[in-house]
Amino acid sequence: MDEDRKRIDEKITLVTNRGFDSQIKFTYYILAIDAACIGFAVTYNKDAHYSWFLTPFIASIICWLISFYYGLKELRRTDSILFLNVKVLEAQRDGKKALYDSATELFKKTNVEIVYFIKRKIWFLYVGALAFVIWYLLRIYFKS
Repeated sequence: MDEDRKRIDEKITLVTNRGFDSQIKFTYYILAIDAACIGFAVTYNKDAHYSWFLTPFIASIICWLISFYYGLKELRRTDSILFLNVKVLEAQRDGKKALYDSATELFKKTNVEIVYFIKRKIWFLYVGALAFVIWYLLRIYFKS
């Protein structure tokens, strides 16, 4: 019976690690997209003179910068989650109920923050892309 429990625990650990690795890779992927979008937009429009017409363009860059910022915040909080997870497990192992309760509460709070950062990161990426498309369509319209 103990061997079955041990195998199940190992499988749970494996699945958890894969999910965590996948989340981290996705965050780096979004950070790379943000950086590429900013680089492309700035290079594409480097000779432009400021006018009202550039407002959606500037908004897109600002949105991508904010998305990048939230991606970095998510990575920092994810590091905190790893540390807190170890503290929760140590407190559980050592039977320190008060430490376990406070670490678990902080763990939950940090998880909520991470979810918030993930949502904002993706939302600002999409809004930035939409603003860039609007700017590009305006550019086409006014050039013709």
